[in-house]
Amino acid sequence: MKFESGHVYHVFNQGNNKQNIFLSDNEYQTFLNYTVKFVLPYSDMLAYSLMPNHFHFELCANRSCETLIKQGGLSIDPLTNGIRKLLSGYARIFNNQYQKSGSLFRQKTKAKCLTDSNTSLTSYSGFDYCSTCFYYVHMNAVKAGFVIQPEDWKWSSYAFYAGMVKESICNKDLAYRFCGYSDQDFKLIKPSEDTLKKISRLIKRIWTGSQTRFKSRSDRDGQTWCNSRSDGPVRSPSETVKNFLTYIQVTLPWEKQN
Repeated sequence: MKFESGHVYHVFNQGNNKQNIFLSDNEYQTFLNYTVKFVLPYSDMLAYSLMPNHFHFELCANRSCETLIKQGGLSIDPLTNGIRKLLSGYARIFNNQYQKSGSLFRQKTKAKCLTDSNTSLTSYSGFDYCSTCFYYVHMNAVKAGFVIQPEDWKWSSYAFYAGMVKESICNKDLAYRFCGYSDQDFKLIKPSEDTLKKISRLIKRIWTGSQTRFKSRSDRDGQTWCNSRSDGPVRSPSETVKNFLTYIQVTLPWEKQN
């Protein structure tokens, strides 16, 4: 897809055939270093989570995306090209390290625009995709059962927003602007075990493309969410979970994996 300046995106990919893409701390760090080198010149990171066999970014494209570049016979934006360089460069290092060949990642990286006018629902008039995605990305390791508390997962931006580490590749100001991030209330958002089980079942369907189509495009109205944001703290757990489940149901139908 073409990234547009000023818009927020949920970007994610998985290991080919669900294989692990990180086998050591050094590889997680290498991937982050490559992210800084190839992705951050063209975007600001709002949240990230690196998992053993997949990753999630929530990022905001910057103005450099307005200038297209030539890549072979195509004209693409610099952020698309940067993500391509990130994955191909990391895959080359990984394959050399373990004497492997072939594709490390799935062929198509998914990128869902969270601030597009087409992401609204008539039945959810107050829905904020950015804060919901922000919540989901940081709960990814908990949902997968790797840790009990999100701050215990080393390879996400949660600890930075919770005030447990001082430095990060994330832009806290933009997290406040788009996601309603609050220093004081951020730690309070923790879902129930039942909710985590529901999230787990839904997320598995993302990678298989088997999600039921809950809404068609014709069911959606024309409300604009480009300026959608919360002026206060992140929503309560019950609101956030409800919004997250809706986010998965609505986003997935036109993000089918090939």
